[in-house]
Amino acid sequence: QKVDLSEQQLIDCSRDYGNHGCAGGMIGRGLLYASENALTTEAAYPFSNKSNACRTDIDAQYKIDGCTRVTPTTAGLTDALRSQPVSIAMSVDATFAFYRFGVYNPKRCGHVVNHALLAVGFDLDAKTPFYRGKNSWGKLWGWFGFFKIAIGKTDAGVCNVAGSGHNYVPVLNE
Repeated sequence: QKVDLSEQQLIDCSRDYGNHGCAGGMIGRGLLYASENALTTEAAYPFSNKSNACRTDIDAQYKIDGCTRVTPTTAGLTDALRSQPVSIAMSVDATFAFYRFGVYNPKRCGHVVNHALLAVGFDLDAKTPFYRGKNSWGKLWGWFGFFKIAIGKTDAGVCNVAGSGHNYVPVLNE
């Protein structure tokens, strides 16, 4: 069963784990929070596009057992995506903010891994093979909040999408 969990809960409540609300954070720290605190659904704690005080009046019932780092290669990311979405970190520059549709394939992306997203799939047979991802900037960004990024020809992938070393999958309770 697929459940949309609240990203806003992570934004608001994982500060004690070293994250900084809408000013940034690390995927591993957010997943550590989720392994020590139950999460609620997106519907119960919706995205507000700003940092807020952590709500404690929520019915949180979803917990993970931890997380596993994905092998930092395009083959590793593709393999992980065969079974579930993957939290990814990549290098983006100002051009990414203006993405609307098509396969994002810039010549340069910057050198610093500076943005976290959710990879949800891939297409290896497309004219330009790509990963499909979901951004946290809302439905008005990209294609209803989603994007496609070229896989590329290096192990790290375009914009370091696969090679950051900060890509994780949660270990789910059975």
